[in-house]
Amino acid sequence: MELQDTLSLLSILRLISAPNFPQYIGRTKLADFMESYAIQQELTVWTSSAVSSVPAPVFDEATKRWTVVVNRAGNEVTLNPKHLIIATGIGAPYVPQIPGQWGVVLC
Repeated sequence: MELQDTLSLLSILRLISAPNFPQYIGRTKLADFMESYAIQQELTVWTSSAVSSVPAPVFDEATKRWTVVVNRAGNEVTLNPKHLIIATGIGAPYVPQIPGQWGVVLC
């Protein structure tokens, strides 16, 4: 399986200015870019992790930090970051309407 999408639809990739970067990008190149972006921006990214709802994340006004419990590979880890981004993936996807994009339905 291969992701083929134009750079114009991938807003984060607008940061790419290399003239040799392809118009259509495969999934491996996209994954490599996302990993290198996180490294360059010094971001800590944990995939396949779940934020515990009990206890819910709490912001401490005195320390200006969050307390959040994360289940990562079966282990509960308590973190106290300054910033918290929870990317749940529950937003509705943007799927442009292209005539014939679904092909012919046979049944």
